[in-house]
Parts: sequence; C-alpha cells; structure tokens
Amino acid sequence: MRLETDLTNIVFSPGSGGGLPPASATGTGAAGKITVATVNPSAPAGWTITSMLAMAVKQGDAHTLGYSPIYEAADSVTFNSVQLTGLAAGTYVYGALLVWTKPDGTTAYSVALTGTANVT
Repeated sequence: MRLETDLTNIVFSPGSGGGLPPASATGTGAAGKITVATVNPSAPAGWTITSMLAMAVKQGDAHTLGYSPIYEAADSVTFNSVQLTGLAAGTYVYGALLVWTKPDGTTAYSVALTGTANVT
C-alpha cells in the first residue's frame, strides 16, 4: 500500500491452500452497516465450505489514516451473507472470502473479493 493513495487495492486475503473464491461478492451499505453477500461456486468433489468471512475498513489514505478499525464477521451457516455493524458514516472497502475443508481434512482459504460500499 506504500504507493497507493487510498485503500481500494487492499488485500484482505491472498488465499492459502487453493481455496476457491466466491463467484461474486456484493456489499450494500445502509445506516451503520454493510451487508456483504456472496454467490459461491460449486464445491469440488470432497470439499466443503465451512465459512464465509467478510471484513471492511473505512476508505482513506493509508499514509494518514492512523488507526482505523477493521470490522469483521463470519457466516458459518448459509455461507453467503454477513452483516458488518457499528460502522460510522462514510465509504468503506469490504472483502469477502471462503474457508474450505479439503478431503484430507486440511483448511484452504480463498482470495478475498473486494469492493466499496457507502454507509449512512
């Protein structure tokens, strides 16, 4: 992020273990919250999704923001919708990734899909 002027290109997850990413991720802002929804790919044979993780950070210049909290939540039931709450008004960069269990029992993480959403 050294040469960036904002957080649009932040990498929430580079992935690990070959986990497939969501097919798409959409963030919808509202009063004090962002709902992040994903459309997930079909699982490869023997793989299972164990969680969808979403996170958000307020947009700004990484060089001058100082401490900016990262909000996060997980959906370990339907694996496709998370509400991030307690957010102040503004523009946020969000990310969504999938956590998988592979046939051998190991865990794989996908890269995070990112976007921006406005909170009122």
